Amino acid sequence: MSAFGRESEHVLKDAVSFMRSHPDAGALGVRMLGANGKPAPESRRGLPSPMVAFYKMMGLCSRFPQHRSFGHYYMGYLPWDKPAKIEVVSGAFCMIRREALLKVGLLDEDFFMYGEDIDLSYRILKGGYQNYYLPVDILHYKGESTQKSSFRYVHVFYEAMLIFFRKHYSGMSHLLSVPIKFAIYARASVAFTQMMTARIRKSLGFFSPSHVDLSNQVLFDADEMSYEEMLHQLAQRSDENIKLATYTKDIGKVITDREVMDKDEFGYL
Repeated sequence: MSAFGRESEHVLKDAVSFMRSHPDAGALGVRMLGANGKPAPESRRGLPSPMVAFYKMMGLCSRFPQHRSFGHYYMGYLPWDKPAKIEVVSGAFCMIRREALLKVGLLDEDFFMYGEDIDLSYRILKGGYQNYYLPVDILHYKGESTQKSSFRYVHVFYEAMLIFFRKHYSGMSHLLSVPIKFAIYARASVAFTQMMTARIRKSLGFFSPSHVDLSNQVLFDADEMSYEEMLHQLAQRSDENIKLATYTKDIGKVITDREVMDKDEFGYL
């Protein structure tokens, strides 16, 4: 599991029970909720085959999220409230059968930060197992390991795409491989240009210093409520433009999706 998340109390128990009742399951993922209570699309993903990756980079996936071809990267045509077979299990929560892991091998160290979960999921499928999605909730603060505005993110993310492409699709026709590689480099160039433009504008004073907006934070007391109840309430209010903050006396800190602060800084306690 990712270090930037919380699971409700029954998640591990339900996940183990599902794995035991599905002997074909090699790996299992769950429904990841963002700090705003909305399910993360990465909870269910398809393999980034050349065409699937091309559709995503061209914006067709976001434009037609429920289309079985254009939207296959996030498998948006699947229901959120039912277990389903998927292709890629997110590294943020990935329960793997020991037998499957011994058969297909550990994480590929050629990947760093991104892509290793896609590669492992693919190898599990090729090993004769199935990957599943289970609709039990965890809280996941996506992107906290690497900020998307950094050069490190741009470099690592798109390099991972190229590593996966070279590893699993190196033998494909140049008529297909050249356009896909061009699309990857083009998308990386656009992302890098946008990042540098934002930095220049900020250095010229066009941006105010970033700060944590507490006005839309809803504070939950972890000493009084279970995480299952917190996540349920958060999901029920996902359309209200609110974000989760938690507090517990044992830690003495308020945890938000952006930072950990003293309770006096939060202002509500």
